[in-house]
Amino acid sequence: MANASSADIRRPIFDLLPEDGSTIGNGRLRDLAAARLGAELSEADYFAARDSLVSEDLAAADRGCGGSVRRLPDSGAAHTLDVREVPQEVHNPKPRCALGAKEATGRRVEDAAHIVAYMHKEKRRNNPDVGVVTTETEQPRTIWAHDPHIDPTLHFDRNCVEPALAC
Repeated sequence: MANASSADIRRPIFDLLPEDGSTIGNGRLRDLAAARLGAELSEADYFAARDSLVSEDLAAADRGCGGSVRRLPDSGAAHTLDVREVPQEVHNPKPRCALGAKEATGRRVEDAAHIVAYMHKEKRRNNPDVGVVTTETEQPRTIWAHDPHIDPTLHFDRNCVEPALAC
């Protein structure tokens, strides 16, 4: 687009940027700006206008597939501080409670009957009551026929084997 100046291209690009600061892709923004101008917009002209907006801190170029652009908030409005007066009740002391006899606070006796720790109907059946279980007594040592320290060998009783083989 040789006949349009950079300022002519910058104005529609800036107007098309979302005011809430959300991003818009470079390809989509270039197509919308070309439609608003009513002419073909080359990539070089678009990026030159976009880069001039970025250098003036009116827009920010973001990364992404194809890149994206977002509008920066107005720098004058973003950094203003409003001076407010401090409310008068902040400086006034808080009224104190009337001093008097305090009531005794403690556990209510009538509620104590209802509070019994760990009382519920769902109780496991295989747990005996506390105190019923005794400690295990010393069991005599069981001697097994298999000793892992002895070499395993087969011992045949010839008296049983020979009649079985004779059949």
